[in-house]
Amino acid sequence: MYPVIFEGNIFGYFITIPSYNLFVSVGALLGILSNHINLKKIMKADSLVNYHFLFILSGLIGSKVFYILEDFDTFMFKLNNGQITFSKGFVVFGSLIFIICSSIFFAKKNKIKVFDLLNGITNGFIIGQIIGRIGCFMAGCCYGLETKSVLGVTYSIDSGTNRPINIPLHPTQLYEVFWLFFIFILLRFKMFSKNAFLWYISLYCFGRFFIEFLRGDESRGLFFNNLFSSSQIYSFTILFIILIFLILSKKLYSVRFNRS
Repeated sequence: MYPVIFEGNIFGYFITIPSYNLFVSVGALLGILSNHINLKKIMKADSLVNYHFLFILSGLIGSKVFYILEDFDTFMFKLNNGQITFSKGFVVFGSLIFIICSSIFFAKKNKIKVFDLLNGITNGFIIGQIIGRIGCFMAGCCYGLETKSVLGVTYSIDSGTNRPINIPLHPTQLYEVFWLFFIFILLRFKMFSKNAFLWYISLYCFGRFFIEFLRGDESRGLFFNNLFSSSQIYSFTILFIILIFLILSKKLYSVRFNRS
């Protein structure tokens, strides 16, 4: 597609703006703006600023930590050869997990209900993911397997992502965009909005698990004889944890109800 959105001279300086970096940055900013609008209802201005900082920092660290762990040998090779770059290579599950953990810590410390906080950042996270995935599509990373269907997308520019050139591929980036947009619309309904975060994380993991079967970039980490990707393992684990949480919550509620 368009790995570089702009390249040229501005006031005597040669400027290059990669599509991926631009879309991820815009997505992050709009996501934080959405968080700000939702969270100012439950916390004071100074706490909100502190949380924004924590949100950004934990998201960046988490995404990079998981990216490194998925292919640690390659990371060490690049590190030893001075080829490390922090402008690309982010894992959304790493960002998500670190943000959840830091949000729980922040909520407990500031005496805020955990799910009030998590529900408040759900829309922002979805917005950031949608725009970020469009950036992936533009850059050509996170691409799909070869396909003969009418949905196939052909890339003609080598953007350094080891993506096949001039071969129709499943636009798995856009599949995820549409799935996230569906979740976003679904959460507008009251029956889902009350537990927005749980619905979001459950539906996202469910959809991501199946989209991964159509992914073609093997560098994302494959396990069990290349049967499952790291993202599928994360998705399954998170869904299992949510299921256990719901079962325990239901039992706890039943015990409290019977006692009353």
